[in-house]
Amino acid sequence: MKKVSLYTAYTLFLLLFCMQVADSQTISMSNTASNKPQSLRDELNILINQNTNEAKEQLNAKVAILAKSNKEDELMLARGVYKTIEDEVKLKAIEAQILKKFPKGQLARDYAFEDKIGSSIDQLNAKELDKRFKAWKKQFPKESFEIAQQGRQDFLAMLLVKRFAKLGEKDYLDTYLDEMADLNWKTVAYFDAGKQMFDGNDFQAANAYLEKALSLSKQAKSSDSAALQKGFAAMMYNNIVNLLAKNQLQLGNPKLAVDLIQPILEENNYKMFQGDSLVNTLANSYLKQGTPFLGFIAMDKYLQVNSLDNGSVLLAKQLYTAVNNGEDGFDSYISFLKTRKQADLREELSKKLIDKPMEDFTLRDISGKSVSLADYKGKVLVIDFWATWCVPCIKSFPGMQATIEKYKDNSNVAFLFANVWEKGADFKNKATKLMQDKGYDFKVVFDENQEGNSLLVERLGIKSIPTKVFVDAQGKIRFIASGSETDKESVVAEVSSIIDLIK
Repeated sequence: MKKVSLYTAYTLFLLLFCMQVADSQTISMSNTASNKPQSLRDELNILINQNTNEAKEQLNAKVAILAKSNKEDELMLARGVYKTIEDEVKLKAIEAQILKKFPKGQLARDYAFEDKIGSSIDQLNAKELDKRFKAWKKQFPKESFEIAQQGRQDFLAMLLVKRFAKLGEKDYLDTYLDEMADLNWKTVAYFDAGKQMFDGNDFQAANAYLEKALSLSKQAKSSDSAALQKGFAAMMYNNIVNLLAKNQLQLGNPKLAVDLIQPILEENNYKMFQGDSLVNTLANSYLKQGTPFLGFIAMDKYLQVNSLDNGSVLLAKQLYTAVNNGEDGFDSYISFLKTRKQADLREELSKKLIDKPMEDFTLRDISGKSVSLADYKGKVLVIDFWATWCVPCIKSFPGMQATIEKYKDNSNVAFLFANVWEKGADFKNKATKLMQDKGYDFKVVFDENQEGNSLLVERLGIKSIPTKVFVDAQGKIRFIASGSETDKESVVAEVSSIIDLIK
């Protein structure tokens, strides 16, 4: 098993968090489609995502030039490509090259941190961590790096902050927090400190750290800098508010919790990233405040515009029961909501129906068998474009599996899952393993370069995934769904409605 460093794992966690925040439901490949890269890094990513023979040749040529550079940034860019496409031989070779040419550079710095601190951070006490970090900073002073790389020190200091908070070493914790300069990492660090205190039931201490995190997040959101407005500090605002409100509940201040969350939900009409968690905290705040009616009103506003997930429905039922001294009538209320939502969804989708010829295709399935459009003549066909690295794609799969189950006895409805834009050489095995591990009954095909033909996803003009293409029995595209919800109930409702509209 490959070793994943502590800072790599934490970076991946934060990136996944931001991917969920930023348009939430799709991962855009607009640069791939428009072929207008903004930088060399963008250009390389486009070539990786295209995954055609021509693109691979261009990628290899560009990376070969980078690998001969005398600049560490360019060598690190080449390293990033080899890491992404999982070429272990070339990755190992270029890492040795970088370490030899730049013994005090970026890679040496990161490897030294992992060796001396990261690999044993959970076993070291605060005094030893502090000693090793100071020695590491002396060996790799922040000022010796370009400005773009100087924030790395604060990021790594943030990992120590988490450990200090867990150990309850507040002197070290506060010292490291004070010394941090990068607004993004400082905000995350204060939040992490607050969460550690919250999890350890030290609610008074948690409050101070979370209030500071909120102040820093507000600073980022209101900044004139577009980069700060899109950074971790600003994106974590709702997370911080939610935990601070929960902490206020623990301190016996439900009104303060309400005052924190209600404006955010109202401003976004109760439909937003993490809305389920926020409205849950708000409803519980109203319960503890002794005003369950206001809690039910909040839950009703949320359920009107979001999916009827089990957790939200159960909380709404608890509030309804508290208001009405019983649950009589609640099932009728939920039934009414479901019926109205289905009718509204059907009406909305019917306005977006299209009518254009479907591109012919022949793709290979997991077993290597050819699969063509002609195989589905006279059937409604749903093609779901996805990738193993695409988080919203994978999140939508439980809903797609439930939809397949719904139509399993209908031979006139079929589903294909077109794997596309993969980055590593082993993507077919990864896709196969994912299906096996999760028990998905999907017909997977691979949209890859074959005999000089362009990718189906490109011929259809698709720029983001997950995207679902709905083809009717006459071979016409009737609907293209991109940016849809990913929760199970919403996926089943949307896909089923479109199928029923076009069959």
